[in-house]
Amino acid sequence: MTQLTNADIARLRTRDLQAEIESTGGFSTDFGLMPPQLIEFVRPTFPQAEKMLASAPCEMAIWSSPGDGTYYSGDGVPVVATGFANRTGTALALGATAGNLAGHAWNKRKAEKMAQKRWMPFVPQGVLTVSNYGFYIDHEDGQYGRAWQDLQKVEWIEPSKIEIRTSHGQDQARLQLVSDWAELIYILWIKVVAKGQHPRKFDWIPPHLQTIPPGSYPEYGTGARSVHGPAARGPEAPPGHTNANLSLTFGLITVFSVFFLIPPLLFGPLAIWQGIEAKKKGNRSRRRILGMALGAIMLAIIFFVLVIALMGALV
Repeated sequence: MTQLTNADIARLRTRDLQAEIESTGGFSTDFGLMPPQLIEFVRPTFPQAEKMLASAPCEMAIWSSPGDGTYYSGDGVPVVATGFANRTGTALALGATAGNLAGHAWNKRKAEKMAQKRWMPFVPQGVLTVSNYGFYIDHEDGQYGRAWQDLQKVEWIEPSKIEIRTSHGQDQARLQLVSDWAELIYILWIKVVAKGQHPRKFDWIPPHLQTIPPGSYPEYGTGARSVHGPAARGPEAPPGHTNANLSLTFGLITVFSVFFLIPPLLFGPLAIWQGIEAKKKGNRSRRRILGMALGAIMLAIIFFVLVIALMGALV
């Protein structure tokens, strides 16, 4: 038999606990999920009845956005999240230079992207401890804890990963938790809050563990080191995304400052260079092509004008 990981052992212990719950309608006071000396010490919220059952490393992500859509114009004037400048900002924007207009457009696009929700690290590294009343996560900034009744919904995503929707007072959050004992939270929430009624409460048990008899596997902590999946996250930007944006920005600056000699000679080559870098990374976006084209065309125009001026001076 392939050597079991700690995550495998945790799922086997959880499977057997779920079988006990289904057959008896409850569970014994001695859960025996892992050696007591390996369980992290946590001050209980309910001292008289709460018991810590299991601990393991974890990571947690939250569904949120790093920004609210607010950005700054090229002049440094804040533009509110609705996308419309305030009265002062509008007046200043009308008189902005071409370079500031390009910066304004760049900041707006960046703010719009930052306002889009995605999976973001919430607890990059912590220690999960599950009790019969809820769970706790100790991390470098303190402790995060929730009782079962604070969890509005818990869904199993994949081995060692669950999604949680919490409600604590007026605060609501959507979270993804990765840990060896993620499935333990799933089945205990189904038992306590959902009263055992969940259409997918057995879907989490992997086929390769279903045939292993109860009690025939080692204790948690003695298995092979678990390999957690990547942190929950949304779609990533395509390769060369930043280079393509820079190419377009430099190209626009070159166009808007064409009547001045130095900026086009500086930003034109930069636009072409960033476009080339984006292409090396496999980026084929229109922004890259447009940025390179604008930079090259403006440089060609300036070169042509300089040649004409030089010829006129020599005549």
